[in-house]
Amino acid sequence: MKKFKIKTRPEKPPKPPLSDKMEELIEEAYNLFYYDLNGRLSVCTCPVCIMEEYVKELLMTPIKDIKRELMYEYLGAVNYDETGYEIKHFLPRILELIASYEELRVDDSLNLDKCHFEKDIWSREELDYMKRFSAQFIIDILNTDIENSVLDDIAVYIVMFDLAGLSTEHLLDVDIWLEKSDRIKALKHLEKLMYYYTDSYTYFKYTFSVNPKFNNMMNEWLGSRKLAESFIPVIEEYYFDSLDMEYEEQWRMEQLYNVFEKNLEKEIK
Repeated sequence: MKKFKIKTRPEKPPKPPLSDKMEELIEEAYNLFYYDLNGRLSVCTCPVCIMEEYVKELLMTPIKDIKRELMYEYLGAVNYDETGYEIKHFLPRILELIASYEELRVDDSLNLDKCHFEKDIWSREELDYMKRFSAQFIIDILNTDIENSVLDDIAVYIVMFDLAGLSTEHLLDVDIWLEKSDRIKALKHLEKLMYYYTDSYTYFKYTFSVNPKFNNMMNEWLGSRKLAESFIPVIEEYYFDSLDMEYEEQWRMEQLYNVFEKNLEKEIK
């Protein structure tokens, strides 16, 4: 009798471990964002949003021990808190889960949208921390192999910080993309961003990216002479050093190279 091999789903690649700098930032978050909930939460407790038993569990569980599933439920039900104490209480755990690439919302770009960092409830120290966290998070993504399917695309994470109400200009600094990250890995992340998240390599587009100011900033960055000048040498290095490059990747790198060459000519005129 013929034996058949049972088909199994391919195993997911392991999640990248937290970098040393990210571990330090998470520990800092637990010391910086320390607020007492006073025994209550401003959440919608209808059966559709979150059950009462989950609310009790959120109030009773030490912040570091809150499970991902429970945080997912909370973020789907929380109302805007004018004092900010509530979201600040949970923020260290939220950031730790984000840094561990855990699923917290229906889309990763929404992970921090309940924080409202644009409001005046956040101190200068807290906003400075978030600037450093966001920068390190993007650096860690850029230093990760793009083939790792556990991670979302870098475009989604940049949008995540914008929807949080944070400034994101620093996340586009060449220093982050080329000096503090692996040049070739960063190139692959950029190529994927421009291939899948733009219209004709020109206009940034993403379903949840609804901030016109942010989208215009992305358009200017993607079409800038500085970005083209910075990455053309990296494309050349990768292209000529990769003799076994697959045809599709080769074609896409050539497309990106042509786009950058045109961007150089466009700004000279």
